[in-house]
Amino acid sequence: MEVISGYKIFGLLAFLLIAAAAALVLYKSEIDLTKSISKHAALGRRGFIVFAIASTVAIFLFYLFMYYYFVPTFKLPAAFEYVLVLGLGLQLAAAWIPDYNDKQLSSRVHGMAAYSMAALMPVLLVCIARSPEVSFIMQVICWIVPGIMITYSVGYVLIKNLKRHYLVHQSLYILLFYLAILLVTYS
Repeated sequence: MEVISGYKIFGLLAFLLIAAAAALVLYKSEIDLTKSISKHAALGRRGFIVFAIASTVAIFLFYLFMYYYFVPTFKLPAAFEYVLVLGLGLQLAAAWIPDYNDKQLSSRVHGMAAYSMAALMPVLLVCIARSPEVSFIMQVICWIVPGIMITYSVGYVLIKNLKRHYLVHQSLYILLFYLAILLVTYS
């Protein structure tokens, strides 16, 4: 596939859009560190719709960036594309299925989609790390970041006190993923 360099900026735009939408949702609600960004968005219909639409646009931008720029530039295998599409589909489902209350079916389905998508993030980074088209230092970063993400997740599950800061942990996890992708892109 031919690299279309005009799509390179779409990765950064996707990150900035989702970060701005999350910041807006958090700004408009009373921040509770024990709740996810999605739980904050689901507190009001307007916040939920704004976040879902912004997420949908960001997912679309990120897909265009990955498909037309990132994948062909770094010659990533078809398996990477399949995992990417699955992850973005799960993210889209999590965006539109509200996370109102842990006892509701919608929250359980949302959680399954969101956690499954989160589990795929390290897989994507490892695929990137294995590409010979990625510089050595970026390969190292793409090996280290999934290690941090997995260690972080295991620590979160095992250490009960960390649950009091779920929002911080979720934000850092997502930030690590996007940061690694953007570093590879712009290095």
